[in-house]
Amino acid sequence: MRNLVRNRNFILISALVIGLLWGKGARWTEPMTLPALAIVMTFSTMGVPESIFRSLRGLLRPMMIGIVMNYFILGIVLLLLNTVLIYDEALRLGFILIAAVPPAVAVIPFTYFLRGDETLSLIGTAGAYLGALIIMPLGAFLFFGPGFIDPMKLVVIMLELILLPLIASRLLFKIGMASRLDSIKGPITNWSFFLLTYTIVGLNRELILNQPLSLSPVIDSKPTPFTFSGRLHCPAQYLFAGMGNRESRRTAPRPTKGIDQPCPPWYA
Repeated sequence: MRNLVRNRNFILISALVIGLLWGKGARWTEPMTLPALAIVMTFSTMGVPESIFRSLRGLLRPMMIGIVMNYFILGIVLLLLNTVLIYDEALRLGFILIAAVPPAVAVIPFTYFLRGDETLSLIGTAGAYLGALIIMPLGAFLFFGPGFIDPMKLVVIMLELILLPLIASRLLFKIGMASRLDSIKGPITNWSFFLLTYTIVGLNRELILNQPLSLSPVIDSKPTPFTFSGRLHCPAQYLFAGMGNRESRRTAPRPTKGIDQPCPPWYA
C-alpha cells in the first residue's frame, strides 16, 4: 500500500477517476492549484545548475530552441491540422489561439519526471514566454482584433511560476535545505499533480460526461496514425449513437463532422 500511494501512475489515474466520479470538490481545490504548481516548479528547477546563468550565450541557445519548437514547429503543425481536420468555427479559433500561446509550465516538472534536460526545459520555456510577449498579442490582433490578449498576464505567470520558483530553489541550496528535501520531493510533486489533475477534470466533469462528442474533434486533430487513415469523429459519433447496439446504430441519425458538415454516407 505504501508503494502504491507513491506510484505516479496510480496517483494520476486516481485523480482522473475521482474527478469524474465527484467533481464538486474541484471548486474548493481550485484556489490551491497555483501554490501547488509553484511548489512543483520549485522542486523541478533545483536540478538547474547556477553556471548556466553566467553566460549569455548559454541562455540564448535554449531560449531560441524554445521559441522555434513552440511557435514554428508545433505552431505550424497545429495550424495545418486545424485547417484540414477542424470544421467547427469555435474550435478552429481555439486552435489558432493555442498555436499562439507559450507552452504550459508543467513541461518543466515533466522533464524532471522523465529525466530529461531540465536546464534546456527551463530556459526554453522562459524563452517561449518572452517570445509570447510579441507573438501572442500579434496573432490575437490578426485573428481576433485589438484588446483580446493582455501581455501583462504573461508577465505575471512568468514571475509566479518561473522566476519566483527558480529564486526559491536557489535559496534552498544556499541554506542547505535542498539535500534534505530529496526524500520527499517526489511524493510532494506527485500529489501536487494529483491536485492539479483532479481540479481540471472535476471542473470539466459535466462537459466530459454529458458531451463527450464535443471532445472528439479535438482528439481527432492529434497527429496519430489514426488521423491519417480516416477521421475518428464520424465513426465515434456513429458508435456513440448506438451505444454498442447494432440495430440502434443502423437507425441512428446520420452523424455530422461539425456545424452543417455531414459525415460521408458510409457512416450513415
